[in-house]
Amino acid sequence: PEFIISAFCLTILVVRPNIGQALVIGLISAAVIQITTTSPFVDFAAEGIAAMLMAVIVNAAAKDGQVKPVVAIVATFVTTFVSGVIFMVIKMAMLGVVGELAAAMLPVVAMTAVFNAILVGALYLPIQKALKLN
Repeated sequence: PEFIISAFCLTILVVRPNIGQALVIGLISAAVIQITTTSPFVDFAAEGIAAMLMAVIVNAAAKDGQVKPVVAIVATFVTTFVSGVIFMVIKMAMLGVVGELAAAMLPVVAMTAVFNAILVGALYLPIQKALKLN
């Protein structure tokens, strides 16, 4: 699981930032990830792009200011998956290893995306109710 990505997905669902604001959310998230990462600075590209993607999906899908839970789940899955793939591609370029690393990392990326989607799906409705967003 990647709780920072889940957190910024939830933030974007609630705040509905524009693209620039989403980029800032992604970059702040990447800065927090630097505390525990074994690959410094790679997350800045991955989370920046992913946060902007999440904002595009959420803002496009918002109907009457509302985002349906299924959209939150799908958007989080896509966002997490894209972030993981960007991270993986940069890491492969840095190490010069392509096939072996992709084969090892892609299932982890996919399962992380599933976990984050489930987590955000489970938390989105209670957060909406608590903040009186509906």
